[in-house]
Amino acid sequence: MPQRIERLKELLLQDRDALRSGEITSLAATSTVIDEIISSYEADPEIASDETQAALTEVRAIAAKNVRLLGAAIEGTKAAREQIEMIRRATTQLNTYSSNGDVTNVTAPAGKIEKRA
Repeated sequence: MPQRIERLKELLLQDRDALRSGEITSLAATSTVIDEIISSYEADPEIASDETQAALTEVRAIAAKNVRLLGAAIEGTKAAREQIEMIRRATTQLNTYSSNGDVTNVTAPAGKIEKRA
């Protein structure tokens, strides 16, 4: 396997591990190097060799799995944000039903500070 592709594979596996452990911020560090490796192949005749193409098939599979993991991380973050928002709303308001079945929003009164001289 060509050295650049081996390095690319290592970086993608590091990204996979970071995604699995929730260390999303570490992806930025490897993305630059990954981009440089990919760019180095754009005008390289070595890309057409059978060995390189076989190695790239494995790299594509790892990258595709990383994309799925990243998508799952994004969905998990959205779900967590929605849950936090729901909890925040629960501390300030209460939805209840009126006698005719309409939803009524009961909000907590704003806190007042009384100043005494």
